Amino acid sequence: REQFAKRLESLRPDAVHFHSLQGLHYGLPALAQESGARVLWTLHDFFALCQRVHLLDASGGSAVDL
Repeated sequence: REQFAKRLESLRPDAVHFHSLQGLHYGLPALAQESGARVLWTLHDFFALCQRVHLLDASGGSAVDL
């Protein structure tokens, strides 16, 4: 978070585009927004909704019918 906050301060971006937060602190989008940047988030999985990331049940099968 500290390194990201420093980078936001030095670059002062108009927008920050997140593709995934896996392995990153979940508070980074809020930091970006607080800096005044617009925040875009393109989801490629269900990271924010499902602890298994891909909406899988315990056996590895689909947890939903799409």
